[in-house]
Amino acid sequence: MAISQVFGSGSTLSETSIPFTSVSSLSITHQYQYRPQIIIVDGANNVIIADVVITASTVAITFAGSTTGTVFLR
Repeated sequence: MAISQVFGSGSTLSETSIPFTSVSSLSITHQYQYRPQIIIVDGANNVIIADVVITASTVAITFAGSTTGTVFLR
């Protein structure tokens, strides 16, 4: 499933993609004025389940093990 199908098309919200390779955790600083929607996928666009903590300016993601993929924020 394409990410645009998950987020929907025609939205005026900006989208940020952050690729990552072989990590067990990830911290992302964002500039959104709201809690962003987050989708995490592997190289085959399969959704990855992870622990996610969102604050006013960061997203902290923890995986069960070493993981490679992309985080999409919107």
